[in-house]
Amino acid sequence: MPNILQFTKQPQPDPLAIHIKEPNVPGYDFSYNTYKKSEYLIGRATNPISLKLLQIPLQNLYVSRKHCRIYRNEVGVWMIEDLNSENGTILGHLQKHFIPFHKVNRPTPLEPGMAIQIGQVILTVQSAQAIRRHWWQFRAA
Repeated sequence: MPNILQFTKQPQPDPLAIHIKEPNVPGYDFSYNTYKKSEYLIGRATNPISLKLLQIPLQNLYVSRKHCRIYRNEVGVWMIEDLNSENGTILGHLQKHFIPFHKVNRPTPLEPGMAIQIGQVILTVQSAQAIRRHWWQFRAA
């Protein structure tokens, strides 16, 4: 008799949407959806080669070349890990201003609603499903 557990599919975690706005770079306002890959390397783009290595390139001088990574662990949870960057990676919440609550010292789970400070850049993490729902409501109006 076949084992039923062999045929059950593990639920996929909801993809995240990572929104980036750099304060000192006019027009730098991007969003990344984590549909295609399970790991995203974030760092400072210094030349065309580094642009190819980084999945999320930033222009800020306070960002290390390989600053941190966002990845899905073996059980499907999205994590963030600082890669021994000089200025660190800080998690917090974003209301009117960034409110820090935790410096990333080890792999840390990411959840929608969190904000990440990398150098002077703030990245906001949202549920990609919630963004799609908002977009369709906006289009229908």
